[in-house]
Amino acid sequence: MDYLYDDFFQRNGSEKLFLPLTLEMGSWLWLRKSPLNLFQRHGLFHPLSPHRQQRILRRHITLFDFLFRSLLYPEPWAYLDPTRKEYFSAQAQALWYAN
Repeated sequence: MDYLYDDFFQRNGSEKLFLPLTLEMGSWLWLRKSPLNLFQRHGLFHPLSPHRQQRILRRHITLFDFLFRSLLYPEPWAYLDPTRKEYFSAQAQALWYAN
């Protein structure tokens, strides 16, 4: 992910927005139930059995909905003036580092 982030800013500069999101579809709960997935190529990050995939997708539906809507309507958040961007950035950092 760091490579993508660095490459984006080398090509575009800092005036464009880049959201470095990585989604890990699996969880340690299902990996604990089937530890042999650690030794499979995709088993560590993705549930391999269909019923586990459905369970993971059901749990992530709110996140997927948020991401989909943010791509459909980017104007409220992607094109902020510098003062509002700084304000929201300071708020986010205060929330993130509050504890």
